[in-house]
Amino acid sequence: MSKIKVAILGATGTVGQKLIKMLESHPQFEVAELVASERSTGEVYGNIVHWREFGEVPEAVKKLKIISYKDVTSPYALSS
Repeated sequence: MSKIKVAILGATGTVGQKLIKMLESHPQFEVAELVASERSTGEVYGNIVHWREFGEVPEAVKKLKIISYKDVTSPYALSS
């Protein structure tokens, strides 16, 4: 069974980071898209986030590019 793709809105903020960390090893959900402010659109997440959570930025999201909320295609979006 494939995981359900989700987008995280506000991904660079504290709550967005918490959501990413919580979903890092979730059996049913996969963080597929990251959304942040317009000035971050197109940037690689691992290069711009000031990670506040314990440990390192999860590998699964480290190389994802920040997209505009208008470009979200995931069936679910978690807003933070």
